[in-house]
Amino acid sequence: KIDQTSNGGHKMKMTVVKSDRKVGASAMFRKDNTTYIIIATFLLITAIFIYRLFPGTEVSQYESVSGKRPIIYTYFSWDASRQDIEHYTKEQEEMIDFWKTRWSNAGWEPRILSEEDAKRYPKFNQYDEQISKLDLLPSKRLCFYRWMAMSAATDGGWMSEHDIYPLHVESSTPKNMFVLPNNGRLTIYENNLNHGAFPSLVSGSSAEWNRVTAALLEYVPQHEGEMFHDVRALGQLNIERPKSFELVDGVTNAVVLKTGLGQTRKIDCRWYSGKIALHFSYKTMVDAIKYKTIRRKQEAQSRAFYAKRFLNDFRHQCEGTR
Repeated sequence: KIDQTSNGGHKMKMTVVKSDRKVGASAMFRKDNTTYIIIATFLLITAIFIYRLFPGTEVSQYESVSGKRPIIYTYFSWDASRQDIEHYTKEQEEMIDFWKTRWSNAGWEPRILSEEDAKRYPKFNQYDEQISKLDLLPSKRLCFYRWMAMSAATDGGWMSEHDIYPLHVESSTPKNMFVLPNNGRLTIYENNLNHGAFPSLVSGSSAEWNRVTAALLEYVPQHEGEMFHDVRALGQLNIERPKSFELVDGVTNAVVLKTGLGQTRKIDCRWYSGKIALHFSYKTMVDAIKYKTIRRKQEAQSRAFYAKRFLNDFRHQCEGTR
């Protein structure tokens, strides 16, 4: 009840009431402000997480989203011209699955590029028309597409064919692969005696991938009607412009056993010293069966079947002897 006989008391009482309201409002503001800060912090953390989960162009494409695994790319497109489409599909699916599993187990993040990635390359249609005039099967024309895909759709890094498998899993040190060898200069790891380089495993910075890709595509119109692929283009580049890329003897394409050991089938681990990967090509499989370094199995659906068996033996016999 307000005392009507004392204006001063009335004013004082009203002043006290107003002061109480101010204090209450200030406390409420501090409480609400703290809540806003908590919500804003949560939204910021969520935004960072989403950005890292779906990286933009500023995130290095040869480092995984987590930054803990180097990325290994391969290029793959289905060959619709195949007659044995059912067997071909099963074979390719098994090989791709094993490629992803093997590289993942070795500490890498495998990713697959496709024709859609190649189409992002500048003047793709023009180069595609020129490539179509070469004397190549449709599946062989794709050898140039992988160069365009790596140049246009990534920030550089590592690329392998899907029948390239890392030899050393348990003792591998993929963290070293975040720093590209040879200061990022394009490097090819399989030596081809006939042509100088076989691009089954390649590393390089984005600038280097684009530089060499442009150089290889320049040769295509010169060989219209010829059987001209990227291996021949690399050979021509190496002759006309020596030291255009680095060549390292880091990939083997042979299954080598010690001799004179009957049925023990011991792998000659010394042969693989210094190698980082096995190229289990179709020729590798055929030669291995022919010379009985691997046994033919009726249940084999693809090269991946034999590669798994050999690499399993390699792990038990040779891991740690690199």
